[in-house]
Amino acid sequence: MHRLLACCSLCALLGCAALPAGFQPIFNEEDLSGFRVVGPALWTVENGAIAGRQDPNNPGAGFLVTNYTWRDFELLLEFKVVPQYGRSVVVVRDVKAGAGDPLKDGCAVQILDREDAPFRTGSILGLTPSLAGAQRSGWNAMRILAFGEWLRVDLNGAKVAEAKVGNDREGTIDLYCTGGRAELQTRAYFRGLAVRPLYDTPAEFADKIPAPDMEEPEDEEPKEPEKTPEQLFMEELSALMDSKLAPIAAKLNEPAPAPETVFGPIIDKKLAEFEQKIAPALAKAGELPPPPDAALDAIITKKLAEFEQKIAPVLA
Repeated sequence: MHRLLACCSLCALLGCAALPAGFQPIFNEEDLSGFRVVGPALWTVENGAIAGRQDPNNPGAGFLVTNYTWRDFELLLEFKVVPQYGRSVVVVRDVKAGAGDPLKDGCAVQILDREDAPFRTGSILGLTPSLAGAQRSGWNAMRILAFGEWLRVDLNGAKVAEAKVGNDREGTIDLYCTGGRAELQTRAYFRGLAVRPLYDTPAEFADKIPAPDMEEPEDEEPKEPEKTPEQLFMEELSALMDSKLAPIAAKLNEPAPAPETVFGPIIDKKLAEFEQKIAPALAKAGELPPPPDAALDAIITKKLAEFEQKIAPVLA
């Protein structure tokens, strides 16, 4: 909820000392600071009061919307409509801040002093009609109390309407200037606008809004603070990296094998290959040479055989 901080000079100008405790003025009686215009209606300040009327060259309804928003609050103001049967509206909790249809986007309190009107001054439009005959000629005092889903309207010191509005959202306060050719001469005036934020259930709604449970809560384990999107992203990134690097890290952490388990099979294989290659040479080298006499006898025997073959014809 936004709260206006009024300076000392402004308080002196508005006579803030006359306001009930806790109220802050939202209109400085000099200009429309703190408000903005929505729609073709003309808004000016006349004799310390906000004046709203249609533009004759561009007729149409319009709103004067606060720059600030409130949710639970008490609003005081005075209004006057000329002629008295003219229409205006005070909208509170306009959740779209004038960007939509304030009469639908907020809670609208009617200003219309006509006997044939189903919702006369002080009525909460669409929900609760006000007491008949509550408006008087000239200036009228209005009090709007908004807390939770409840809204109450007092007119000239008397309660005239109350309803559960279903809208407990924060929004702007809007003043309405009616449109249409029949209302070209209508002037709506507002002054003395002041707001008091509410933090506790007001006495007027004590029987409608249950008091909060005052029992001491059981001791709970402290909760970890919610993580920011950046922290969640870093955690996901870290988990992804861990999943990708885990196999590599596991392999690096394996103990190195003993040298003999690595080189033993290699040496055995090479020795086996070497033995296969030199086995014939070793076998041949391993044969014992014949004794000298046996070799000589073989030569002599061979030579004798050759000699016999040569002389055999002669002897024959």
